Amino acid sequence: MRKYYVSLKTYVAAFSSLAFGFFSVISCLIVWGIFYHIFGKDLSFYSALLLSVLSCILAVGLNFTLLYFGMKFLIRPIKRIKDTIDAVANGDFSARAERKVHKNLSNYVYMHELDEVIVNLNKMAQHLELNQNLQKEFISNVSHEIKTPIFSIAGLSELMLENPAQNAHYAALINKEANRLNRLCDDLLKLARLDNSSIVKLDEVVQVDEQLRSSVILLTQKYPNREFVLNLNKANTLSNAPLLAQIWQNLIENAIKYSPDNKPIEISCKAEKREIEVVIKDHGIGIEAKKIDKIFDRFYQCEESHSELGSGLGLSIVAKISQLLSVKIDVKSEQNLGTQFILKIPKKTHSGHKS
Repeated sequence: MRKYYVSLKTYVAAFSSLAFGFFSVISCLIVWGIFYHIFGKDLSFYSALLLSVLSCILAVGLNFTLLYFGMKFLIRPIKRIKDTIDAVANGDFSARAERKVHKNLSNYVYMHELDEVIVNLNKMAQHLELNQNLQKEFISNVSHEIKTPIFSIAGLSELMLENPAQNAHYAALINKEANRLNRLCDDLLKLARLDNSSIVKLDEVVQVDEQLRSSVILLTQKYPNREFVLNLNKANTLSNAPLLAQIWQNLIENAIKYSPDNKPIEISCKAEKREIEVVIKDHGIGIEAKKIDKIFDRFYQCEESHSELGSGLGLSIVAKISQLLSVKIDVKSEQNLGTQFILKIPKKTHSGHKS
């Protein structure tokens, strides 16, 4: 089965030539009428009519020929677009449509509308390729992170069977690995939900200082020996309470994990004219300057020795929620001196406008 009944170039050329031919017929008849009216019997009726018809046929043929070969200049970018779309549809996200750059048109962004389509098509293909690479990397990291505790659990269970006297010790290790796997699954589910949430409701009145106090109380039960220094001024805004609370939970627990037991976690909150500033500061190991830009990447951990402290997804969850809530995050850190996360939350009124 043939793919096309007629090519676009032939269709446009035929349509245009017929249109031009129709007007040529009208023009020839008008010219013939004028000459016949002037010259009368000196001009043979049938000779003039035949001349007009032949002129029309010649005009149609010339129009078709010129348009058929001239249309290739219009068809070229369309063909490049088609080939690229076909490649992307078949899974080749590295395909790009060639864009012809004209030096004498430096004052213009695009050559024509089709040139703009080519540029946007290439941008789309680039984003799809990036997403595909991120997906592959994500799947690879998930597989690695899940395999580690599963192998540990399998190995420890075999040791329990071989050495029943050490069952209590092995059972504790298995429980630790199972909890680690459970946390990883929970974080993956949270990220999956956040990735599918392009829009969230920001219609709850959130008392930010009270949320921070509640987060500290909950974590104090989990880490009873940790000390907190709070400087929380009253601050409220319209936002999404559960998601905002998740940010505090992740950042405060992250500060606890990567700082010594004898060093306090400092948390401050203050309301400014257009935003609320929250600072969470620890006195821990700090982060190298070259690694700060990577800490929000999924599964990224600054030190391999601390991989057992978390899944590497906590800060990724914070970054995704911050994006959804329009919260700005700044990170300042010095090695062996500590890290502080500075968050700027838009301060909104009940009317939905920033105050």
